[in-house]
Amino acid sequence: MKFIIVGVISFTLGITGAGMIALKFFAYGGQSVAAAEIQMSASTLQLLESNQTDMVVNKLCSILPIALKNKAEFDASWFAIEFNYGHTQSDEDIETIAKNMLAKGNICNPITH
Repeated sequence: MKFIIVGVISFTLGITGAGMIALKFFAYGGQSVAAAEIQMSASTLQLLESNQTDMVVNKLCSILPIALKNKAEFDASWFAIEFNYGHTQSDEDIETIAKNMLAKGNICNPITH
């Protein structure tokens, strides 16, 4: 009987410890995404404040393809969950908007003569 009780307690502690470690990994991932968003927003605003709009466009246009690729890879992963964050308030799909910005003739790929 003692063996079963010790086994159950050990199992419970093991599962609890593994769960806490998993939650830490998810929290770290969320914190790093938030830190990246803060850094990008702050540096973009600094460039806008100094009237360097061409640098803002170049920076954002270079980040956009990487962000789209990362999102597609994460959406295809086992960890992906259904979450409706992909639309603006006017119900426009953010990925479609981003891809349009990268298309030839738009801000990231202007047609030069």
